[in-house]
Amino acid sequence: MLDRATLQDLIERAERIFLHPQPQYSWKGIIVGVAVMNPSGHRGTFAAVGQNTWRGFHKVDKEKSGAAEGFRSYFLDDAVLLQRELNSVGSEQDLDRLEDDVLKKVKARLINIKPGMLQSYNKIRKPLDLYFEHLVVMANELSTVRQRLVPLLRLPLDSQMFQLPHLFSDSELRGIGLSRQSTFHEVKSADHYQKLQTIVKQRADQYSGIAGQVFHPIYFDLWWNDRYRKSGGNLFEVNLG
Repeated sequence: MLDRATLQDLIERAERIFLHPQPQYSWKGIIVGVAVMNPSGHRGTFAAVGQNTWRGFHKVDKEKSGAAEGFRSYFLDDAVLLQRELNSVGSEQDLDRLEDDVLKKVKARLINIKPGMLQSYNKIRKPLDLYFEHLVVMANELSTVRQRLVPLLRLPLDSQMFQLPHLFSDSELRGIGLSRQSTFHEVKSADHYQKLQTIVKQRADQYSGIAGQVFHPIYFDLWWNDRYRKSGGNLFEVNLG
């Protein structure tokens, strides 16, 4: 269990990154990639979902478009509709319904992905959670609803999250058929995904009580690649060294 001082420091950092990000970017830039430089002078180009995630979707025909093109084209083609629907989201359940609808539409575009790659619920849900996280947190188009939507964001679930002892206990993971070594595609069903998100929410509530400040579930994502240790004013900048 994390102590009060550590949590308060983390919350202060997370509030800047998630609630008051600087700089912000366009919706399109977050989808296709933008050039980034953090306060330490490190440079890079980042998009909401990186190449490591797309490698997990094996193509039927290697010469044709893959998962990256399927996801990106949907978020670009339906940008205005998604922005309008996000404006109407008022609860975690609303967000889940929206993402499950998007999941079906994106899945229909993945015709060049081997069918076995699309059996796992979290295989598709994790990239969607990453898109929604990065867009809510950094898109200029969502700046007026950011404060309302950040508390509702679902934590993208992957191997780094499963390895955090202050997030999931060994017994909690075993209860869902997972271990510290599990990868994101091993969360096969929507039911198991929701059970893990319930644990995330409960742990965030515990830490809010210890800190005496609100700890939102998405704040756990600052532990991904130790981003909480790095300088920067938004999610892309803290990906840099």
